[in-house]
Amino acid sequence: MPCVEKGVFKMEIITTFQEEDKRIVKIEIGEYAINVFPGNKGEHKEVDIIVKYEKPTSKNQGAKLTHTQWTMDLLMKLSGNKGMTKKFIRLLLKHWKSCTIIPNRQPETLKNIIEDFLSKIQFEKFDKLNQYGEYSVECLYTFMCLIALEEKANSSNARYYEEILSAMLKDNIDLAYISRRASGTYGG
Repeated sequence: MPCVEKGVFKMEIITTFQEEDKRIVKIEIGEYAINVFPGNKGEHKEVDIIVKYEKPTSKNQGAKLTHTQWTMDLLMKLSGNKGMTKKFIRLLLKHWKSCTIIPNRQPETLKNIIEDFLSKIQFEKFDKLNQYGEYSVECLYTFMCLIALEEKANSSNARYYEEILSAMLKDNIDLAYISRRASGTYGG
């Protein structure tokens, strides 16, 4: 299994599918492993992916990172260092806006997409944010970029990611709106 190492990243490319492990890509970041599996829902189910993470010291083996989890993590980072977190959020939004539906779910395609979005950020500029929240900026950025691909494959109208991040950039943050949007209970 080929591996690509980049800083704190170790990317394992799974090239053969086995019944017990349909994982396409595994990315190890610190104490986390982010796994990408083939999905089967939404408008573009032929290229749908499911992003899950593992933390060996946790009971969350193979759990999906929810909008609520990444939202809370970013809010903690915002409360600790507002200016730097807003710069980080702008990078996430830039990725969201440039992100398109992936052409296929082949391991090499995903590897190239992941390497491309990882090359667009200098993580050391955001090291101070690692003091706040659960996830390192490396881990959160990788999660978020993959979640953008997942969300775009599910629906061309999906805007949770974009709306939540945009709301965090406002001068007067509406925590009630962000909370409802992240939990999926906001209807408009």
